[in-house]
Amino acid sequence: MAKPKSTPKKTIRKLKSTPKPKKDTKILLPLTSEQKLDWQQRATDANYKSLTPFIRDCVEKSKIYVNLPAPPINEETYIELNKIGTNLNQITRRINEAVKIGLPITDNPTALIKELQSQIKEVQLQLLGLSHTGNDDW
Repeated sequence: MAKPKSTPKKTIRKLKSTPKPKKDTKILLPLTSEQKLDWQQRATDANYKSLTPFIRDCVEKSKIYVNLPAPPINEETYIELNKIGTNLNQITRRINEAVKIGLPITDNPTALIKELQSQIKEVQLQLLGLSHTGNDDW
């Protein structure tokens, strides 16, 4: 009886990483208790586990992006608007595909859908408290 052929094992080589330089110098940064609490909260909001890497990134990268949570009262509305926006994006893509392959479309609704997407995005920003158009007629 013949032995089944075994496939050769593939060897995965790990790239040698350059060791990080040892941090051997400290800076004393006097803060008020309120400042420290505020900075710690900002670090937490930006998904940092501690204040030191947050401060380092603020200085070295000059910018930290903080994902603000949706206010709880608006969270369901925000999620629903996001689903609607996703569906509109898919519809727009399908319409564009149909136009490209020559399928007949009575009116090209792409501009209207894109305008609606823009309006939905503005509502999402308003729900997050990041935008205000001055129009309170909602």
